[in-house]
Amino acid sequence: MKIKNIFAFILLCFCMSSVHAVETQPKEFAEAVEILHTYGGNGSQIQDAIDIANKLADSHPNKGYEQTIYAEIYSTFKLSQSGKPVELRNYIIDITSEAIKLNPKLAQAYVARARTYLRSHELEKARLDVDKALELDPTLSGAAFIKADFYRKTHQIEDAVKWYKNFIELADSTKRKANGYYWIARTYQVIRYHDNKANKHNIERTSKYYRKSLELSPNNPWGNVDYAIFLNGYGEDYIAAEQYAKKALDLMNFKMARYHLAIARYLQLLKDIDKPNFALKAEEVYKSTSLSPKEIIKFLGGKNSISRKMNKISEALEAMNHSKAEAP
Repeated sequence: MKIKNIFAFILLCFCMSSVHAVETQPKEFAEAVEILHTYGGNGSQIQDAIDIANKLADSHPNKGYEQTIYAEIYSTFKLSQSGKPVELRNYIIDITSEAIKLNPKLAQAYVARARTYLRSHELEKARLDVDKALELDPTLSGAAFIKADFYRKTHQIEDAVKWYKNFIELADSTKRKANGYYWIARTYQVIRYHDNKANKHNIERTSKYYRKSLELSPNNPWGNVDYAIFLNGYGEDYIAAEQYAKKALDLMNFKMARYHLAIARYLQLLKDIDKPNFALKAEEVYKSTSLSPKEIIKFLGGKNSISRKMNKISEALEAMNHSKAEAP
């Protein structure tokens, strides 16, 4: 009799534990998240994810999947890096909180909310959410990425790099791994050393990770142009910058690529700035790009290393024109 009672008790405990077990997520949910994370800026992926969200709202009501997919879309593509517009930030917080209330063990909902807090500079809230996501699912690549972003934004460089590398290990697709290497490059890019040797090492290290990213995702227009921007600004390899800007422009006709292609071509003339053929070469760059140094300086706006170099080009051309005007 006692044995039967023990067996019945064990069976009851098993049934109760089964009731409280985490429900296996539908494959469509993971598919929607993956296609959003591999979205390259054009194509139908966002609409595809919306279609999946709407279907999951019918097939799995009150599980938080629909809200989480929409939160992923809004927090990734619509919310600025400064958490604007505030109305959208508040809406994302509302729908992720609703998803978490419906499904407290849905780790991806914490990730979307953490991203929103991070972009709104609510760092402690972001940390708590991403840590909860990792507690629920230590293998969730999106959580590892947000953890890395948290460390990057709090200037904990080596911890950020460590977590980006964790993300790269966890990510399934080459595009997402490429994104991890891209952000390692961006993390190192902000470091400035007074020691020229250390600064040179950091430039080489930054270039290494940009190249690793582009090896995995060579047809990423923004990845190519961002590397060109770095080479124009800090790498000072203007021939390579021209190649990467040209590749970006071949992939997609957009303003940033056009301008940095022109910048790379103008900056190659710095070595000829005191030579008689300098103005002629600058005219050739203008004819090939339809952009003058002054237009570029206006586009660049604030003072930075590229602006200073372009100002040098512009001032040299003005001085030559002035001399010609005064000549008898």
